[in-house]
Amino acid sequence: MGASAPYISIPGVANFRDIGGTPIASHPGKQVRRNIVFRSARPDISTSRGKKKLQMLAITHTYDLRSTQELSSSKSYDRSKLIWAGTTTRVSVPVFRPEEYAPDAVVARFAKHGASCEGFAEAFSEILFSASHVQNKARPFATILEHLSSGSNPPSPMLIHCSLGKDRTGVISALILSLCGATRLLKGLSRMLKSWSERERRICFAF
Repeated sequence: MGASAPYISIPGVANFRDIGGTPIASHPGKQVRRNIVFRSARPDISTSRGKKKLQMLAITHTYDLRSTQELSSSKSYDRSKLIWAGTTTRVSVPVFRPEEYAPDAVVARFAKHGASCEGFAEAFSEILFSASHVQNKARPFATILEHLSSGSNPPSPMLIHCSLGKDRTGVISALILSLCGATRLLKGLSRMLKSWSERERRICFAF
Protein backbone atom coordinates (compact mmCIF):
# COMPACT_ATOMS: atom_id res chain seq x y z
CA MET A 1 0.00 0.00 0.00
CA GLY A 2 1.40 3.41 -0.97
CA ALA A 3 1.96 6.31 1.37
CA SER A 4 -0.54 9.15 1.67
CA ALA A 5 0.45 12.72 0.76
CA PRO A 6 2.63 14.46 1.76
CA TYR A 7 4.46 11.20 2.48
CA ILE A 8 6.22 9.43 -0.38
CA SER A 9 7.01 5.73 -0.18
CA ILE A 10 10.77 5.27 -0.62
CA PRO A 11 11.71 1.68 0.31
CA GLY A 12 14.35 1.72 3.04
CA VAL A 13 13.96 5.42 3.88
CA ALA A 14 11.70 6.49 6.74
CA ASN A 15 9.65 9.67 7.04
CA PHE A 16 10.13 10.76 3.41
CA ARG A 17 7.81 13.55 2.35
CA ASP A 18 7.35 16.62 0.17
CA ILE A 19 6.80 19.84 2.13
CA GLY A 20 5.09 21.35 -0.91
CA GLY A 21 1.34 21.55 -1.28
CA THR A 22 0.92 23.46 1.99
CA PRO A 23 -1.62 26.33 1.66
CA ILE A 24 -0.22 29.88 1.84
CA ALA A 25 -2.38 31.88 4.24
CA SER A 26 -1.68 35.28 2.70
CA HIS A 27 -2.58 34.08 -0.82
CA PRO A 28 -5.85 32.09 -0.79
CA GLY A 29 -5.78 29.29 -3.34
CA LYS A 30 -1.98 29.29 -3.53
CA GLN A 31 0.26 26.52 -2.23
CA VAL A 32 3.94 26.01 -1.54
CA ARG A 33 5.47 24.62 -4.74
CA ARG A 34 5.66 20.84 -4.85
CA ASN A 35 8.63 18.68 -5.83
CA ILE A 36 11.25 21.19 -4.67
CA VAL A 37 11.93 20.49 -0.98
CA PHE A 38 11.85 16.93 0.28
CA ARG A 39 12.65 15.81 3.83
CA SER A 40 13.42 12.42 5.33
CA ALA A 41 15.44 10.26 7.69
CA ARG A 42 18.89 9.15 6.51
CA PRO A 43 18.60 8.14 2.83
CA ASP A 44 21.80 6.11 2.48
CA ILE A 45 20.03 2.94 3.62
CA SER A 46 17.52 2.95 0.78
CA THR A 47 16.97 -0.30 -1.05
CA SER A 48 17.72 -0.69 -4.76
CA ARG A 49 14.04 -0.06 -5.44
CA GLY A 50 14.13 2.99 -3.20
CA LYS A 51 17.16 4.34 -5.02
CA LYS A 52 15.30 4.10 -8.33
CA LYS A 53 12.40 6.09 -6.87
CA LEU A 54 14.84 8.70 -5.57
CA GLN A 55 16.32 9.06 -9.04
CA MET A 56 12.87 9.84 -10.41
CA LEU A 57 12.60 12.86 -8.08
CA ALA A 58 15.60 14.50 -9.82
CA ILE A 59 17.12 15.66 -6.52
CA THR A 60 20.30 17.65 -7.22
CA HIS A 61 21.43 18.34 -3.64
CA THR A 62 21.17 16.35 -0.42
CA TYR A 63 21.67 18.43 2.73
CA ASP A 64 22.83 16.27 5.65
CA LEU A 65 22.16 17.90 9.04
CA ARG A 66 23.86 15.20 11.12
CA SER A 67 26.84 15.90 13.35
CA THR A 68 30.35 14.66 12.65
CA GLN A 69 30.01 12.30 15.63
CA GLU A 70 26.91 10.69 14.14
CA LEU A 71 28.67 10.07 10.85
CA SER A 72 31.76 8.56 12.46
CA SER A 73 29.67 6.24 14.66
CA SER A 74 27.42 5.07 11.83
CA LYS A 75 29.20 1.91 10.67
CA SER A 76 26.79 1.30 7.82
CA TYR A 77 27.09 4.83 6.48
CA ASP A 78 28.14 4.80 2.85
CA ARG A 79 28.36 8.16 1.11
CA SER A 80 28.43 6.50 -2.31
CA LYS A 81 24.85 5.34 -1.75
CA LEU A 82 23.73 8.97 -1.67
CA ILE A 83 24.78 9.60 -5.24
CA TRP A 84 21.84 8.69 -7.42
CA ALA A 85 22.64 8.42 -11.10
CA GLY A 86 25.66 10.69 -10.58
CA THR A 87 23.48 13.79 -10.35
CA THR A 88 23.05 14.28 -6.60
CA THR A 89 25.58 16.26 -4.56
CA ARG A 90 25.80 15.59 -0.83
CA VAL A 91 26.36 18.69 1.30
CA SER A 92 27.35 18.21 4.95
CA VAL A 93 25.70 20.96 7.01
CA PRO A 94 25.69 19.79 10.65
CA VAL A 95 23.29 21.66 12.91
CA PHE A 96 25.35 21.00 16.03
CA ARG A 97 29.03 21.77 16.41
CA PRO A 98 31.22 18.91 17.77
CA GLU A 99 31.20 20.30 21.31
CA GLU A 100 27.39 20.53 21.23
CA TYR A 101 27.00 16.87 20.28
CA ALA A 102 29.40 15.34 22.78
CA PRO A 103 27.74 12.50 24.77
CA ASP A 104 27.39 14.52 27.96
CA ALA A 105 25.97 17.48 26.05
CA VAL A 106 23.35 15.29 24.35
CA VAL A 107 22.29 13.72 27.66
CA ALA A 108 22.08 17.13 29.32
CA ARG A 109 19.96 18.47 26.47
CA PHE A 110 17.42 15.65 26.72
CA ALA A 111 17.27 15.92 30.50
CA LYS A 112 16.82 19.68 30.30
CA HIS A 113 13.93 19.71 27.83
CA GLY A 114 11.88 16.75 29.05
CA ALA A 115 8.59 15.94 27.30
CA SER A 116 6.52 19.04 28.02
CA CYS A 117 5.32 21.39 25.27
CA GLU A 118 7.63 24.03 26.67
CA GLY A 119 10.51 21.54 26.63
CA PHE A 120 9.96 20.67 22.98
CA ALA A 121 9.66 24.35 22.05
CA GLU A 122 12.92 25.06 23.86
CA ALA A 123 14.61 22.12 22.12
CA PHE A 124 13.50 23.38 18.71
CA SER A 125 14.66 26.90 19.59
CA GLU A 126 18.04 25.47 20.50
CA ILE A 127 18.26 23.76 17.12
CA LEU A 128 17.50 27.05 15.40
CA PHE A 129 20.06 28.85 17.57
CA SER A 130 22.81 26.27 16.96
CA ALA A 131 22.18 26.16 13.22
CA SER A 132 22.45 29.94 12.90
CA HIS A 133 25.25 30.46 15.44
CA VAL A 134 28.13 32.61 14.18
CA GLN A 135 30.61 29.89 15.19
CA ASN A 136 28.84 27.23 13.14
CA LYS A 137 30.98 27.34 10.02
CA ALA A 138 28.68 24.91 8.19
CA ARG A 139 25.92 27.56 8.11
CA PRO A 140 23.28 24.81 7.64
CA PHE A 141 20.10 26.82 7.41
CA ALA A 142 21.71 29.72 5.54
CA THR A 143 23.17 27.28 3.01
CA ILE A 144 19.80 25.64 2.41
CA LEU A 145 17.99 28.97 2.09
CA GLU A 146 20.65 30.21 -0.34
CA HIS A 147 19.88 27.21 -2.54
CA LEU A 148 16.21 28.15 -2.56
CA SER A 149 16.94 31.81 -3.30
CA SER A 150 19.31 31.09 -6.19
CA GLY A 151 18.69 32.53 -9.62
CA SER A 152 17.09 29.37 -11.03
CA ASN A 153 13.31 29.39 -11.23
CA PRO A 154 12.17 27.10 -9.83
CA PRO A 155 15.13 26.02 -7.64
CA SER A 156 16.43 22.53 -8.29
CA PRO A 157 14.94 19.81 -6.06
CA MET A 158 16.68 19.17 -2.74
CA LEU A 159 16.48 16.65 0.08
CA ILE A 160 17.01 17.71 3.70
CA HIS A 161 17.63 14.99 6.27
CA CYS A 162 19.10 14.13 9.65
CA SER A 163 19.09 10.69 11.29
CA LEU A 164 15.35 10.24 11.83
CA GLY A 165 13.98 13.12 9.76
CA LYS A 166 12.18 14.68 12.73
CA ASP A 167 13.62 17.38 14.99
CA ARG A 168 16.43 19.05 13.02
CA THR A 169 14.82 18.38 9.68
CA GLY A 170 11.47 19.51 11.07
CA VAL A 171 12.82 22.85 12.26
CA ILE A 172 14.30 23.87 8.90
CA SER A 173 11.17 22.61 7.12
CA ALA A 174 9.01 24.73 9.43
CA LEU A 175 11.27 27.73 8.80
CA ILE A 176 10.93 27.33 5.03
CA LEU A 177 7.15 26.99 5.27
CA SER A 178 6.98 30.03 7.53
CA LEU A 179 9.00 32.11 5.06
CA CYS A 180 6.60 30.97 2.33
CA GLY A 181 3.66 32.24 4.39
CA ALA A 182 2.30 28.81 5.31
CA THR A 183 1.55 29.84 8.89
CA ARG A 184 -1.88 28.23 9.23
CA LEU A 185 -0.43 24.72 9.26
CA LEU A 186 2.21 25.67 11.82
CA LYS A 187 -0.41 27.15 14.15
CA GLY A 188 -2.51 24.01 13.78
CA LEU A 189 0.43 21.79 14.68
CA SER A 190 1.14 23.94 17.72
CA ARG A 191 -2.45 23.57 18.94
CA MET A 192 -2.36 19.83 18.32
CA LEU A 193 0.86 19.40 20.29
CA LYS A 194 -0.56 21.31 23.24
CA SER A 195 -3.60 19.00 23.28
CA TRP A 196 -1.50 15.83 23.50
CA SER A 197 -0.81 14.08 26.77
CA GLU A 198 2.75 13.73 28.00
CA ARG A 199 2.71 10.03 27.02
CA GLU A 200 1.63 10.86 23.45
CA ARG A 201 4.38 13.44 23.10
CA ARG A 202 6.99 10.97 24.37
CA ILE A 203 5.86 8.36 21.85
CA CYS A 204 5.81 10.86 18.98
CA PHE A 205 9.29 12.22 19.57
CA ALA A 206 10.97 8.96 20.54
CA PHE A 207 11.26 7.60 17.00
